[in-house]
Order: sequence, then structure tokens, then C-alpha cells
Amino acid sequence: MKSEILVFSILMLLFLFFFNLIFENYPAEFVYNIYREFSYPLFYFRKTVNEFFDSKNYVYNITLFGDSLTTHDIISEDAEGFYLYKVETRGLVFTIDGSFVGFVRETGKYAYFKKWWYDSFRVTVVAEEKLEIEAFYNRGNLIIEDNIKVNNANVYLSKFLPYGRLLAANEIRIGRVVSGKFYPDIPEIGIKTKLVVVEDYLKGGNSNGGL
Repeated sequence: MKSEILVFSILMLLFLFFFNLIFENYPAEFVYNIYREFSYPLFYFRKTVNEFFDSKNYVYNITLFGDSLTTHDIISEDAEGFYLYKVETRGLVFTIDGSFVGFVRETGKYAYFKKWWYDSFRVTVVAEEKLEIEAFYNRGNLIIEDNIKVNNANVYLSKFLPYGRLLAANEIRIGRVVSGKFYPDIPEIGIKTKLVVVEDYLKGGNSNGGL
């Protein structure tokens, strides 16, 4: 009986996988959009309940890169990012201690930001020989074109993107290349982490270089 259930489960998973593949990921996107729409009231309810039962008032005065910024609470999460409450502008997301954690993808009353380690964007690779190379980061992989070999280097958000040079100057890295292998510097972040958003100053809010 157990083997029959296992075989049936595997067949169902294969069916759903190929069904989604044939229709070019439309079924998965459709289910995701329905889930998101129905989740919004739950996000708001959770925030209201937290505020009602919170017996202490905390004031966070955060200064990052010389600017005072408003903190945001995480109200929910999914596998690749978090939902924030009331973010009206696109930009880069940091923890209150200055760790870079992602890009704002959707703004509004219930905003969404994607963790950078699940994202794709341009980076600057700075080798020990002071050689700088523009490359791509794509969901855990460092892609350097023209087969350029780099043995040891620091990897930053591209210096040609908003705040890229500032992050590099403050040694806020995406990761490192050690003996030719890339190791991402993934920050610790949880549902209780306080976050700040640094507004994208480019028209259109294209912080990630359009990828």
C-alpha cells in the first residue's frame, strides 16, 4: 500500500511539472497570484494584532549612508523574499546594521522585496591585482564573460548601479572568489528583522540593472 501511494505521488508530481512546463509556467503564476491576493488581508490582520498586543513602544533612529531612514517590519515571507508594509518607492533593502538583503520589486501598501541571493543583477569583481571586471550574478552563480579567469577577488553590486560605489567603499560585498570558486556572503535575516529601504534615484527604479 505504501509503495502504491509513493508511486501515485511521484506520477502526480511529474504530471504537474510537465503540465506547468507545457503551458510555460502559466499555471504556477496563476496560483501564485491567487495566493498573493488572498494573503493580503492576512498580512494586514497580523500587523494589527501585533500592534495591539505589543506592550512596548520602540523608536528606531537609523542612519545609513548619512541619511535618516524609516524602518519597516516584515509582515510575511515566501521562499525567495519578504513582504513589507507601506513601501512607496523602489530601491535597495538593508538591515538596520547595514547588511544588503535585496531589491524592492513591488511597492504599495503591501510591498515585496526579493532576497538578492535569489535574484539576478550586475556586479563588479575586484581582483587582488586591482583588476575590475563587470560580471553577472544569477541565483548563486557568478558569470564572468569572455572566459576571464579570476582566482581571488571581492564581488560587489555593480559600481555602475545606484549606490554600487558606495557599497564597495563600505565593504558591503555580494561575496568572494577564493581559488577560482565563488562564495556568496548571505546575511542573516528573519521575520523579526528590522529593515530600511534606500530609494532608487534613477528614473524608473531600475536598481538591479534591468535583469
